[in-house]
Amino acid sequence: MALPPVRNLFLGALMGASARLAMAGTYTVTTTDDAGPGSLRQAILDAGASGEVSTIAFAIATGHQRIRPLSNLPKLISTLLDGRTQPGYAGTPLIEVDGSLLAAGGTCFDGVQQSVIDSLVVNSCPNAGVRMGVGGGIRRSYIGTDVTGTIARPNSTGVDVPGFLPEPFVVVGGYRPDEGNLISGNSTGVSIAAGGPTFVMGNRIGTDVSGMAALPNVTGIDVSGRPGVQIGGPTFWYGNLISGNTARGIVVSITDDGGASVIRNNMIGPDAAGGGSVATQGTGITLYSTTALELRENVIAHNAFGIGLQYVSVRDRITRNLVYSNGLGIDLDNQAPGRTFNDPMDGDNGADLLQNFPILASALASNGMVTVAGSLNSEPNATYDVEIFSESAGGQIFVGTVPVSTDSSGDGAFSKTFVAAVAAGDVLTATATDVFGDTSELSDPIPASDSAVQVASLSPSSGPAAGGTAVTLTGAGFQADAAVAFGDTAAAGVTVTGPAEIVATSPALEPGTVSPVAVTNGDLTTGGIADGWFADFLDVPQGDPFHASIEALVRSGITAGCGAGNFCPTATVTRAQTSVFLLRAEHGKDWVPPPCRGLFADVPCPSDFAAWIERLADEGIVAGCGGGNFCPDSPVRRDQMAPMLLKTEHGPAYVPPACAGVFSDVPCPSQFADWIEQLVAEAITVGCGGGAYCPNSPNNRGQMAVFIEKTFLIP
Repeated sequence: MALPPVRNLFLGALMGASARLAMAGTYTVTTTDDAGPGSLRQAILDAGASGEVSTIAFAIATGHQRIRPLSNLPKLISTLLDGRTQPGYAGTPLIEVDGSLLAAGGTCFDGVQQSVIDSLVVNSCPNAGVRMGVGGGIRRSYIGTDVTGTIARPNSTGVDVPGFLPEPFVVVGGYRPDEGNLISGNSTGVSIAAGGPTFVMGNRIGTDVSGMAALPNVTGIDVSGRPGVQIGGPTFWYGNLISGNTARGIVVSITDDGGASVIRNNMIGPDAAGGGSVATQGTGITLYSTTALELRENVIAHNAFGIGLQYVSVRDRITRNLVYSNGLGIDLDNQAPGRTFNDPMDGDNGADLLQNFPILASALASNGMVTVAGSLNSEPNATYDVEIFSESAGGQIFVGTVPVSTDSSGDGAFSKTFVAAVAAGDVLTATATDVFGDTSELSDPIPASDSAVQVASLSPSSGPAAGGTAVTLTGAGFQADAAVAFGDTAAAGVTVTGPAEIVATSPALEPGTVSPVAVTNGDLTTGGIADGWFADFLDVPQGDPFHASIEALVRSGITAGCGAGNFCPTATVTRAQTSVFLLRAEHGKDWVPPPCRGLFADVPCPSDFAAWIERLADEGIVAGCGGGNFCPDSPVRRDQMAPMLLKTEHGPAYVPPACAGVFSDVPCPSQFADWIEQLVAEAITVGCGGGAYCPNSPNNRGQMAVFIEKTFLIP
C-alpha cells in the first residue's frame, strides 16, 4: 500500500517541513507545575485557542524534567509539541510526562488532533499514554519507559488510535531512522481501532532503546479496526523492530479488509542487529478473522510461533517473508497449535483454506545457483505460486518463485534453477499460495547438496548481444546429452567434447545484461555460474577502451546503462547520476536510500534521483551547489569528481595529504589539488595525457565507469 497524499495541510507542514513553523505562534513551557502560567497544560490551552499553527517549546531549567498532570491534558490542536527545544537536548527526550497521579482510567494526552508530539517521555498513565485524533503524529518519543529507555514505567496502552476516528491519518513514528519511537513496557504498545489510513513506521516496540534487550509490552501492536493500516512500508527504512513482547508482536482482527492493510519490511522477533534474539516472543503475528491482509518481506524469527492464523482468516497472502528459528514458522490452525498436514486434493477448509504445502524432493547447489525440484498436491486444475527459501548459519534468504499447475488429480511437479547464494548444507523450505492469496504452512525442510555438475569457467565470458560467439565451458559432470542455457535462452551448437568441456554458441540476449549460464544433463542434474555471461551494450563493443570497466559495473549492479540497449559512454555524467553511481558502489546493488524529504529546491520530491541525492548530502559527500540547490542536471567536472570519490571511499571526514604539484594544469596549492593528486597516489587515474589532468573537463559515463571500478576495486 503506497503512502496516500496527506489531506491536512498542517500535518504535511509538521511532518515534512520546518519552514512553515517559523511563521507559527510559539508558547513556552517554563515550569513542571500542573497548571498556571508557564505550565504544559496552559501552553496547550493557549495554543489551541489561538486558531493558528502553533509550536510549544520547553525551557524548564535544563536537562531532564518531570511533569505530573493531575488530570487528562487538554487536546492538542494544530500544534507541534517539540521536546527537542528543552535545553540540554542531545538526541534523546528530556521532558517526561508521568501520569502516575491521574485517577483510574486517566489518559495523559487525551487527543492529538492535526498535531505532532516530538521527543517526549510518556509513562505511568492508567489508560493511554497518547490518544490520537485525526491528523495526529508522534515521533522520537519514549512511551512506557523511563527517560533512559531501559526501565519499564507502563501505560495501559502506549499509543491509542480510537475507533471513533473515521479517517485518522495518524503516523506513529516516521520513515527516517531518527523519527521512530520507543514503545515498550506497556500492556499494549499501539492499539489501532480506527478505520482508514494509519501508519506505524520505524519504531522499536518491545525492546529497550538499544534494540538489543527485551523491555516487553504484553502485545506490541493490536489492530482491531477497519482497513487501511500500514505497519512498516515499501522499504526497510519504514520497518519497525517488534521484538521481546510477552504474548504477541502484532495481532490483527480486521474483517473484509479488501487488501488495504499491509505488514511489510518489519523485523519481528530478532534484535536490532538482526541476527539474535532479545527474548522469545510469544507469536510474531497473530491473525484473527482477517481477509486479504498482506504480509510481505518481513523477518520473522525467534518467536514461539512465527505467524499464527485463527478462525476464518482467508486470502491472507504471506509472501517473501523470512520465517525461521521459530517454534513453528506458519501455523494455519493456531487455535490448536501444531502442524497442519496435507490432505488429498486439499479438500479441507479453515484459515487460508488450510492450503497444502509443497514437497521438496531435491536441491542441488553450484556456484551461486541452485536447482530445486518438488511437487504439490492441491485443488485440481489450479495454479499456485511456490516460494522457496534457504537458511544457513547467517540467516534466511528468499530464493525465488516457481509457478505450479495441478492436473485433474491435483498433482503438479516443478523443477527450476535459481540464481541465489545457496551452498551445500543450507536448508530449503517452501510455501504454496493460490491465486486468491491463501498461503500454506512451510514445507518440510531439505538440505542442499553439491551438484554433480560443476561449471568452473567460461571463455570468453562476454560477447555481442546478437549472439553467435563460440564459448568454451569447463567443469565436471557433463554428460553427452547435456544442454546449455544462457538465462532462459537455450544455446545453439552445443558440443560436449568430454565430461569436463562443452563448446556452445551464445544466443541473442538483451544488450547490457548479465545472464547465468547453466548446463543440464538428460537426467536433470544441473550446474552453472550465476553471473556467467555479459551481453555487450550496443554502443560498447568488444575492444572498446571502457568495455572492461563498464562490464564490471554492470556485473556489480551499479548501473544498467542509459536505455535502449546502450550505455552512452561519451555522454556527460550529471550530478544526479553520480549520486547513484557512488552510493551503489559504497552500499551494494540491493541497497536503497531512505525516502526523500525535499532537501533541495531544484530536486522535486519524489522524483527519480531525489532520494539518492539527499542521501549523498546526508552522508556528507556533497552539500549541493549553493542557494539551497543541488543542480542535478549539471555535469560533474574531473576536479569535482576527486573529492566525491575519495569522501565516499574513505568517509566524509577524510582529508588527503598535501599536494606536491603533479599536473601542469592543476596549481598546487589550489581547491582540488590535494584530492586530485590522491587519486593518482591510489592509482585511480593518471590524468588526461601529456602531464595534464584536464580539471575543468566534464566526466563522461565511460570515464566514470573507470573511476568507480578503480576506486572501489570492483571485481
